[in-house]
Amino acid sequence: MTLTSRNSAQWVCGMGLLQLLFATGLAVCGFIVLGLFNELSCVGIWCGFPMMVPGIISIIVLGTRKRFWSILAIITDLIVLAVSAYHMYVVYMETIYWEKYRKLAESTTRVCYDRFDQCACDDNADYLAYGYRVQFCNQFRIGEEIFWTMMGLTIGGALFSLLGLFMAIWASCTKADEKAVA
Repeated sequence: MTLTSRNSAQWVCGMGLLQLLFATGLAVCGFIVLGLFNELSCVGIWCGFPMMVPGIISIIVLGTRKRFWSILAIITDLIVLAVSAYHMYVVYMETIYWEKYRKLAESTTRVCYDRFDQCACDDNADYLAYGYRVQFCNQFRIGEEIFWTMMGLTIGGALFSLLGLFMAIWASCTKADEKAVA
């Protein structure tokens, strides 16, 4: 197998480590939503964990410098870009929900009330359709902020995935200096 240049492997690894950072933050936000709002759609988690794969592969690219791992990084970055695009859409649709009910909970004419162990709103059919169980009405602000954070982390992860894709293409097209390897 041919080896990639050290410089290109370092760039691939750098982009992958940044992508790994964004993926970890995204998975943590997903677990916060899962635990705080009892929602089992796992928004954030199903994008965060796949986003970690190219980051880990980029470390292997630096460690082995083999072209095979660069090509595998290209494939996984393309998959992560597609998953991230869909995740951005899902998170954006969820932020509409959180923004709507935050405004209703904070409005002067109260539409949402704290009742026993959960916040209840007058339009319960639409409120319950999303599946979130909000304990107190002031948590709508927390939910909105978490989902906008997930949007930023998804965009950042997708950006570094795109940059990692370009770096992996560059690494797979470069060849190591044979004098420096021997």
